[in-house]
Amino acid sequence: MLAANAPPCGGNVRGFSRESGRRWYGRVNQAYGNQSNCTIIFCEECYMRAVSGKPYAHIFSQDITNYAFTTAGADGLVYCNTYTNRARGMVHQCAETGDLISFARWWNMREELRKKKDSWKPIIEMQLQKQKLADAKKLAQVRVKLNAQQNAMARMGAAGVAELAGGDTGWRYGNSQ
Repeated sequence: MLAANAPPCGGNVRGFSRESGRRWYGRVNQAYGNQSNCTIIFCEECYMRAVSGKPYAHIFSQDITNYAFTTAGADGLVYCNTYTNRARGMVHQCAETGDLISFARWWNMREELRKKKDSWKPIIEMQLQKQKLADAKKLAQVRVKLNAQQNAMARMGAAGVAELAGGDTGWRYGNSQ
C-alpha cells in the first residue's frame, strides 16, 4: 500500500534534483505575460491530493518534469509550488470548476508577490550580517571593560591586604588624633 502513495511533498524547504526520479506536473504558460494563463509546477503528492480524478484535471495534468528541471534555480533543485494548504485548495477548486482564468490571475499575483519578497532576501541577509558584526564588537567591548573592572578590583583588594599586612604603628598624623 505504501508503494501506491506518491513520494511526500518537499514543500518550499526541500528541493529535488533530477536524480531523485521525481515527477512534476502542472501547466506551462506559453504566452509570457498573459495574465489569463499561468505556469505552475507541483509534485506528485500535491497532484494526487488536489487534481487527480477531478472533472477538469486535464488543466494541470501535463507531465512537465523536463521543463521543471530546465527552469530550476541556480541550485538545480525543483521545489513544489503548491506547498501550502491555500495553494492546494485553489488548485483543487480550479480542477473542480475549470475556472482557469480566475486561478491564473490569483496565481500570477501570488508569484509576483513572492518575487518581490525574494528580492528583499539578500538585503535582509546583509543587514543581519552587519548586525551580527556590531553585536560581536559590542560584546568584545563589554568583555574588555569587565576585564578592566575585575583587574581594578583585584588591585584594590591587593592594596588593602598589603596595607593590613603592614600593621599599625600607632602614630597618627594630621588632625586624626
